[in-house]
Amino acid sequence: ELRLFFAENGDPRPWTVVEVGDEAVWAMIDTGGYTVDLGEDWAREAGVSFRPVGDSFHALDNDSVHRRRRNGALPNFRWGALQLRNVTAQILKPPTVDVSFGMNILLRYGAVCFSWPDTPSGSGALHLGTLGPCRRGVAADRSFLSR
Repeated sequence: ELRLFFAENGDPRPWTVVEVGDEAVWAMIDTGGYTVDLGEDWAREAGVSFRPVGDSFHALDNDSVHRRRRNGALPNFRWGALQLRNVTAQILKPPTVDVSFGMNILLRYGAVCFSWPDTPSGSGALHLGTLGPCRRGVAADRSFLSR
């Protein structure tokens, strides 16, 4: 079980602490995302070892803003007990947040259950694997991430 935290301003997006390289940082969990996203300025200031793949490109984000992106890999990403090497990532400019991650991390577990508070404040819980309320859940059939 991992704790999720919410901003005091009523923002419904959940946050947790991750390590990118050797840097501990607050990260937003984006269940609609499929990569680890890093703000370009934050990644540069933190000295993150990002290995780019291909050229930069522009894409329309879900907030209707075109952002410059660059695909690549992070040699080290840690969330709780999950230690990952060579994780798919993107550098964004301008960023939406410094660090966010999505289903490319969450789908590494057989089950994921969110326990949200009634109002987005304080903390919630994320249950990974078949622990807690996940043991009573319905298993997804053939879920995967598209390339």
